[in-house]
Amino acid sequence: MKNSYLNILINILLLAVSAPALVACNSQNIKTNSTGVPASVYRNSLSNLPSHHYYSSNNVQKSIFRPDFINLLVNINREEGPLDIFRLKEAVDNWNTVITGRNELITYDAKHFHTFSKLGEIDKNNCSTQNDCKIDLGDIIIIQSWLRWEPTFKVESTGNKKPALHSLQNKESSKLTDLLNKISKNDIGRKLIDHAIKTGLQVKLKKLGGKHGYYSYNENLVVIDPKVINYEFNLRYLVHELVHASNQTIKNSIEEEVLAEYIGLMIQNQITEIPFELNAYSIFIDHVLHDEYGKLPVSNNIQGQLIALGINI
Repeated sequence: MKNSYLNILINILLLAVSAPALVACNSQNIKTNSTGVPASVYRNSLSNLPSHHYYSSNNVQKSIFRPDFINLLVNINREEGPLDIFRLKEAVDNWNTVITGRNELITYDAKHFHTFSKLGEIDKNNCSTQNDCKIDLGDIIIIQSWLRWEPTFKVESTGNKKPALHSLQNKESSKLTDLLNKISKNDIGRKLIDHAIKTGLQVKLKKLGGKHGYYSYNENLVVIDPKVINYEFNLRYLVHELVHASNQTIKNSIEEEVLAEYIGLMIQNQITEIPFELNAYSIFIDHVLHDEYGKLPVSNNIQGQLIALGINI
């Protein structure tokens, strides 16, 4: 009797050993052919990125712009070619079958697909909402460039001459002067302020009803809500507009918005010594997915404009 039970147990163990490793999990290969790579291989596949790039905002992590999901899309592009909307949906579905926790779940959104597929297009209208859009390596390269972007700002010497901060003010304000003075003590901030003074930029205080500020190219004017100068953790908004003012053309871009946001936060963090999280990739994706900013071209010559000021990125 013992022998028969032992034989049954041995047979069960042999079956378990010989069974495919993935049978015990609710998982699928991302492709059905023999060379397919399981989506699970790409979960947390971020070893090729610096550690500070691992962080991304929650809306990025739960979308197709999730950094390790991008690695999977690279593999699919190389093996199968560009992904249409149906292939992307399949990739998302396969990803979600092998997740180990809800924090890895990706929500499929057709709008995100169309946004992604237009990144490499010079004319974004070339890709309609029909099935002619595809995510190709050109689109992914733009994403990867922001994933790996590590700014190393080098600023040429500004000298010791005190900037004429009063000349920037549409109406004299001691609080605005104090804020501009704090910004000017940062090397990049000083370059932005020196350029603003040189070009005759004016800074005007005006209640904007919820907005922090804006730059008017035609008027060479920065308008700032008073709450920006009354609260130290809002000073990044003034820096943001000074970055826009450094662009000598009227053409804006997502890249310019990201740099303005990033530089603003960087200078504010240095002044307050209480840092806000800085992650260029999250800032980029948040702008790409924004209803208005997402309509802008991906890039312009903002880096060239900053280099001309002595701010090398």
